[in-house]
Amino acid sequence: MGTLTCYRTGLDGRLFFFYAYLEIPKYRVLKRSNIQKKVGHVEAQDLQKEIYQFHAQVCQALSHPKRLEILDLLSEGERSLEGLSHMMGVSKANVSQHLSLMRQNNLLRTRKEGLRVFYRVANPKLLQAWAIMREVALEQVEAIGELMQAVRGLKGIQTVEELTLAQLMQRLEQGDVVLLDVRPSKEYEKGHIPGALSFPLEKIEQHWKKLPRDKELVAYCRGPYCTLSFQAIQWLGKHGVSRVKKLNVGYPEWQQAGFPVEKRRMQ
Repeated sequence: MGTLTCYRTGLDGRLFFFYAYLEIPKYRVLKRSNIQKKVGHVEAQDLQKEIYQFHAQVCQALSHPKRLEILDLLSEGERSLEGLSHMMGVSKANVSQHLSLMRQNNLLRTRKEGLRVFYRVANPKLLQAWAIMREVALEQVEAIGELMQAVRGLKGIQTVEELTLAQLMQRLEQGDVVLLDVRPSKEYEKGHIPGALSFPLEKIEQHWKKLPRDKELVAYCRGPYCTLSFQAIQWLGKHGVSRVKKLNVGYPEWQQAGFPVEKRRMQ
């Protein structure tokens, strides 16, 4: 979409680029000619108000906890309707309704594999926006931090020491840590931090004795709201493995930061 100079109002048509970029179906009618006609009959202030209305529609498409959970789960990569339903503990019909609304607003893309439909985030910038929104919420809304502590308490999870991405990178360069990916094996195969060991929580009893004891361990999972790494560290601590820290984010944040990833099928 080119730049439209609106001489009557002095507005730059690039204001509308965001909506053309997202391709919101309801507003695809805003072709160049339509905008020119609109500019000819309204003031700049009215156009700005309409822009805010467009913004509101995008935000409204995400203004539901289930849709935010879907976005969080899709931050690792595409998932099927069945997979999302299982992970969220919600019926396929319910999840399908949310996916349909998000797709209508062009927030998601799909592909078919036989009879199964897989969903993915349409624009990586949406994940960046979600990460920023999540950080702001954690910093500004005290109740969220209290809820996360409550969830950990219900699962019997004690406070653990956490590393930031910058601290992890420094430790990896020093070569004195071993990374544990405690997500399910299928998620590990789709992508993981280079050099990380697959250590799925559901198989922890089978593999924990094989862990190296001469280096510090760092566990990670799906992100700051995921409790898999907390549970793994708690379990290991009860069995005498105490030198374990947690990455304060997860694989999605590592990937979004532009760091290299590995994809490897388990033997």
